[in-house]
Amino acid sequence: MEKLNLPQLRMLVTDYCDSNCIYCRPGGEGNLMCRHLNMDYATATEVAAAYYKLGGNSVKISGGDPVFWGHLIEYIEYLKRQLQFNHVELITRSVKIRELIEELNYAGLDVLNFSFDTLIENRYSIITRKNDFSLFKEVICECAKIFYCKINTVILPDTSETEILSMISFCIENGVRELKLLDYIDDINGEKQSEVVSSSLFDVLYQYLDSIAQEYKIEFQGGLGHPMRVYKISDSFKVICKDARRGAWYCDLCLNCSHYPCHDALMALRVTPSNSFQLCLLNNKMHWKFDSSNMEDQLVSIMKHYQHAFFEEKYDENYCVNLS
Repeated sequence: MEKLNLPQLRMLVTDYCDSNCIYCRPGGEGNLMCRHLNMDYATATEVAAAYYKLGGNSVKISGGDPVFWGHLIEYIEYLKRQLQFNHVELITRSVKIRELIEELNYAGLDVLNFSFDTLIENRYSIITRKNDFSLFKEVICECAKIFYCKINTVILPDTSETEILSMISFCIENGVRELKLLDYIDDINGEKQSEVVSSSLFDVLYQYLDSIAQEYKIEFQGGLGHPMRVYKISDSFKVICKDARRGAWYCDLCLNCSHYPCHDALMALRVTPSNSFQLCLLNNKMHWKFDSSNMEDQLVSIMKHYQHAFFEEKYDENYCVNLS
């Protein structure tokens, strides 16, 4: 079998979440409608085994919020102990994670990724439509003492520089290892052309991070997606800036899409609780229903779209990086 260039695998094990964030689709990543679906455990293991056989060794478990999936602990144990994945990451925004800390640690979870957009309590409530700010912050601090923890922060149109600087300080003071800053994307209704709301705040932050970082480099998530600035602030902390203005990777299927060029582009391969492989968030035609009788061959067929990926660069004088 020819060697495949494998995308990042994201297992969307449930579409249920106890948050209702203003920028998120109902049901979370990959789902335009929340139907309270949960991935079958046998399906989750079958997909992971097929991906591992093709050479994959890293997976992100997402949703919805995966802490509400009943098979989470045994699945992580399966990935780490039976398949021996090098990297298993869990993404959550729920305080329920506190109930699972000991089991997650025993199961061998590598990275715990929290979505946390502000340290201002009333803004947190507006963004998430929840009132558990203090508890959630406590849980992050507690987990950072045990796991390699990351925080994802979406830069909303009204996010202030002070908020981001406070988040950087919070991470450093509490042992969080990475802070990823993401641009806000306006495409919730799934109908109009998606819009990247690239705040000028990114450009201000670049100047600040340039001044405090030991070094920085450009990385692509899983070798695909958008170019991201990775700032090494210290040996134990880095800041990652995902700014979609710079460009993205695409494949042959993208060229005939009405959204092309878009913010999602070619990045992860998502496995959804609707029993489908999903290459794209914006085009529902980029979904393939599982063929449980021949999962590996189906994966190989889908992966071939990644083989001839191409990067389309968008020059923006404010980005100030020459990738060549």
